[in-house]
Amino acid sequence: MSLLKVMNQTCLLVDLTKNGGNIYNDLMMQTLAYGKTSDCLTDRRLLGLA
Repeated sequence: MSLLKVMNQTCLLVDLTKNGGNIYNDLMMQTLAYGKTSDCLTDRRLLGLA
């Protein structure tokens, strides 16, 4: 099973808020969508997504 599929299923199970879902989507677009397997996320960058 792909990492993206596992992460999507997990997000559905935890019932994210709309804002949480938007942050999740942004993170996925900035990491997996670019073929990255990891990304150095700083607190400042995460706050910018919120």
